[in-house]
Amino acid sequence: MSMNFNFLRSSSRIGYRFSTKSFLTGLIVEVFGPTWEVWFGCPANKICSYHGLRRDDKRFGGDPWLQSTVLTFPWVNLSLILEAQQQWYQRHGAGRHFEHPVPPRDPDHAVGGFGHATDVAACFDADWETWTTGYPQALLSDFEKEPQYIDIHSWTRVPDRLLDGPLDLDKARLLFWLARGGPRLFYPPTWEVTVHGYESTMALSDPNLACYVLRAFLRLGVFEHWPEFLLDEKLDEARKRYRDYESFNQLTLPVRRLWWVAHQVLQLHYVRSGSRVVPEVFEEY
Repeated sequence: MSMNFNFLRSSSRIGYRFSTKSFLTGLIVEVFGPTWEVWFGCPANKICSYHGLRRDDKRFGGDPWLQSTVLTFPWVNLSLILEAQQQWYQRHGAGRHFEHPVPPRDPDHAVGGFGHATDVAACFDADWETWTTGYPQALLSDFEKEPQYIDIHSWTRVPDRLLDGPLDLDKARLLFWLARGGPRLFYPPTWEVTVHGYESTMALSDPNLACYVLRAFLRLGVFEHWPEFLLDEKLDEARKRYRDYESFNQLTLPVRRLWWVAHQVLQLHYVRSGSRVVPEVFEEY
């Protein structure tokens, strides 16, 4: 399959002829399949590590430039990716061992094993449910307690369209698939892009959805690329807004929870970077 994406953009007629669902899923299989061939079904926390693992280009399989380019296209959504991964599994991965890094609540997915991933979308949904059920502090501070695979080359760039917001549920689930799949922001966009994404996330009408996005941002390393003055500003804002909801009820509890999560993810960056430890720790809402 030719990877000249400019050819597809050369005319609307050519673009239309190559926009069938079968072509698009085939393109995703072609681009991401080499990574799945190496790592599909392997929990990232059970893969032997060594110094420089994340930057070992040859270990991951796949071409990060091609994967990054495909992810920029607006037609790439989670449904299409999962359908492509299902097609790849049926052709190349049937019978392979698949293990959920964190045992899902769904008993059908609690064990895993050889031939487990007969329904790739169902496995994703089980991980999504695990990840979005509750907001204990452990899930914010310990990535070992989060679903993590290597479905994407570690150098693959997360597209700006998923970082500058605002995101709906479908895009948030796609962002989780990316965070779950392994990439980090080694080649980040400018911090102006991600701060716009943060601000649009905090303005979402659904506070629960906003919490999911913030946790995905933390997993991807978004806040590691913010200047310190911006972290100070947003941390102070989160602290103030959280205290504004000290007298809360069932209607305002989700908003209070959102500002708690915002405070925690920003504070955790300081703790991990060692640049400054913020001593104040809020009680869990």
